[in-house]
Amino acid sequence: MSLASKTQLLIETLDGLVPTLRHQGEEHWAAWLESDRDLLRRGDYEGARHFMSAFGGMGSLNDQLFLPPDLLSRAYYLAKEISDEAITE
Repeated sequence: MSLASKTQLLIETLDGLVPTLRHQGEEHWAAWLESDRDLLRRGDYEGARHFMSAFGGMGSLNDQLFLPPDLLSRAYYLAKEISDEAITE
C-alpha cells in the first residue's frame, strides 16, 4: 500500500473516531484527532507522529475504553507506518 493510500485510510479512520469521542464528551481528544487529520490532509506527516503521541500514560487516548479497539489499533499502526515511511522519503 502506498504512503498516499495509508494516509487517506488514516484520515478516514480518524474521521470515524471523532464522533464517538464527541458523543462521550471528550472534546479534547476529538480536537486532537481533527488537528492531526487536518495536518495529514495538507500532506504534513507530523499529523501521524502527533497522533501517536496521544498513546501511553494515564488519561491517554488508549484509556478511552468506549472507542472501538479495531479502529484505534488500525489508526495507530497506520500512523506508525506513515511516520516511518515519511522519514525515509
